[in-house]
Amino acid sequence: MASKLSLADELLKSVTGATTAYILDHKGTVLEASSGTQIGDVKGKAELVMELLRSVGGLLKIGGLAGDQLRKITVNAGKKVYKVSMDSLRIYVVECSADSKS
Repeated sequence: MASKLSLADELLKSVTGATTAYILDHKGTVLEASSGTQIGDVKGKAELVMELLRSVGGLLKIGGLAGDQLRKITVNAGKKVYKVSMDSLRIYVVECSADSKS
């Protein structure tokens, strides 16, 4: 019987070029990380993602778009690409290599 993949592993598998996936709550607490990744290893990254989201929220406010709900954002940061999606409960982060085509 095949074991069921965790949600973080499903995210990792579904995105071409993905290297790491993790799931946060809206306070920035790491809830789950993909296999081979320790939650402690992504805590610092989670803090950076939360800071990024606060910054983007500020830009939306300045641009008069504060009423629009932010659901997805892609950030190119040197050799890494961070794909962030959100719903009402969680924030889903997938890290990819910058040379991946998706």
